[in-house]
Amino acid sequence: MSGMHLESKEKIRVNGKQQMIDLLKFMEGEEKTNLIRNIVKRNPTLARELMEASFNFKSLNNMSDDKIVLVLGYVNNAVIGLALKNSPASFQRRVLSLLERSRAEEAFGILQRTGHAISSVLKAQEKIVSVAVALSKKKQISLY
Repeated sequence: MSGMHLESKEKIRVNGKQQMIDLLKFMEGEEKTNLIRNIVKRNPTLARELMEASFNFKSLNNMSDDKIVLVLGYVNNAVIGLALKNSPASFQRRVLSLLERSRAEEAFGILQRTGHAISSVLKAQEKIVSVAVALSKKKQISLY
């Protein structure tokens, strides 16, 4: 085999599903909802998978009050307060107004404390997202 050389051909693999998930993570509001609705018409299972994979804490703001209440019903008050830490004030008010007064007061107390590491805030947000996705998988709520 001297004199011969082997060429290695790189194979490029495109993962359209992952690209779509990444795109959906950056989209918000009506634009994201319209895209998901169009996918639902063609492939409801794929649409649900894409929505679950691209759902993030900011996506909660696009949900109805009833859905948010259902999701937060499975989350500790301290986690809610911590998760709201770096959110817009309007979203903080909305979420806190949906909670029972005692729960809202406890969550607000955590929200007002200083010194929380950003990693703790992100972990709290991830917890709420995981609850929403789990409820979606159980078909108790729709994320879109």
